[in-house]
Amino acid sequence: MTAQLMSADLKDRSRAEADLLIKEARFKAERLLEQAQDQLQALENEIGRLRLEKDAFENRLRAAIEEHLSLLDLRKQEKADIDNLRFLRRRSTTDVG
Repeated sequence: MTAQLMSADLKDRSRAEADLLIKEARFKAERLLEQAQDQLQALENEIGRLRLEKDAFENRLRAAIEEHLSLLDLRKQEKADIDNLRFLRRRSTTDVG
């Protein structure tokens, strides 16, 4: 084999090896990109689920707070009613006597 043929053969093998390395690198890059996109989709799904869960929690909390406020208002009204009854009883006993 002449030096010229050996040089051409070496160039061809080097080019083929370089092409193979480029194909492998592209394949790995595509796989990494797909994995990153899958992770992104999973995170977006999780964020959506957590938002729904947060909204549901806020609704339950709001309902509990409103219920407690209603109970406090009811107790306040009951206390006012009892105080009015006591006042009326005192007034009626002082009016009679």
